Amino acid sequence: MIGDAGSDSPTEFRTKLDATREFTQLATARLYWMRSRGIEPSMQNLEAHPLSDIRAIINSRGEELSRGLEAQGVPRDQIPQRVTAALTQEFGIRPSGGR
Repeated sequence: MIGDAGSDSPTEFRTKLDATREFTQLATARLYWMRSRGIEPSMQNLEAHPLSDIRAIINSRGEELSRGLEAQGVPRDQIPQRVTAALTQEFGIRPSGGR
């Protein structure tokens, strides 16, 4: 997955680098998420919770947090920053996609 700066074009290298960075961030998020739920990160459990599911889990949790803050009367302009801070703490990464 990691590019070879010696043989890849700059565009190919950047694409591979971005894919590697995304993979690493999702793996970190999955580990934080599993540990926070008391799930041992064994091969069986890692396969049961694939990286492809983690982005949806993060987004779902972000929506849940946002609704909760809204219900508490937190001003709308403060909600995105609070959600981002909470998700960063819960998943160990700074969420992408406008959060």
